[in-house]
Amino acid sequence: MAGKEQKAGKKSYIKFLMWMALGGVIGGMCGAGFVFFEEGVEAGFEAAYLWIGSHLVILIGMLLVAAVVISIICYRKGEAIIKQCREIEDDDNQDVIDKRYSFWGNIGMTGTSIILYLAFPLLTFGFEIQRKTNINNFVWSTVLFVAIGVVCGFYQVAAIKQIRRKEPLKQGDAADWSFKKDWIAGCDEAEKQQMYEAGFHAFTSTKSILLFASVIAMMCELSFGNGLSAVILLTVCNILSVIIYTYHCMKPHIPI
Repeated sequence: MAGKEQKAGKKSYIKFLMWMALGGVIGGMCGAGFVFFEEGVEAGFEAAYLWIGSHLVILIGMLLVAAVVISIICYRKGEAIIKQCREIEDDDNQDVIDKRYSFWGNIGMTGTSIILYLAFPLLTFGFEIQRKTNINNFVWSTVLFVAIGVVCGFYQVAAIKQIRRKEPLKQGDAADWSFKKDWIAGCDEAEKQQMYEAGFHAFTSTKSILLFASVIAMMCELSFGNGLSAVILLTVCNILSVIIYTYHCMKPHIPI
């Protein structure tokens, strides 16, 4: 047994060195690609930068509409499902309805979070152009951005209150600093286990994503030097972490 454990330990080190070598190869290929295609990539970034800047109000307005639509649909779906819960006594049907409620709740929470994350880089991209060329458009973009934050925040607070009406044992107010502590205290052991597993998956995945994003940000900064690549990458990391966490929360309820 001791010999097998020693061999397994050596294999672990070898695997780690192989992963490092693979990372070096991928990094080298990406670096070579940036060198060979630097002008084309920079031109593409510049074109996207100018296009977003000239259409900033429309893009942020579309995000605001999407936030309103998602919030209304998901909240109303939740209300309809709560009414069904009060009328059904069969445990099997209750489980199906709970899964439907969880699905729409996760769609609403994840959707509004992603919309808010997307609004930040859009406003950042448009800031330099609009403040120099059309200050009125930038002001309207800022107003729409604030409206997105209000809509998404209000929906998430309302969704938590809706969950508490459906499950009176749940605790916490989404607008309080102690919300996370209070919410976990009101969850049963199965729900806590699900949250911990989803959080672990999101944490380990985000570590790898951030490492990869740091390398790309370094290359972009060396090549372009405008600092906007970091904004894009942080947005992507935020969105991916939310999606990964939501997926693992919903995974037990997805029929295989």
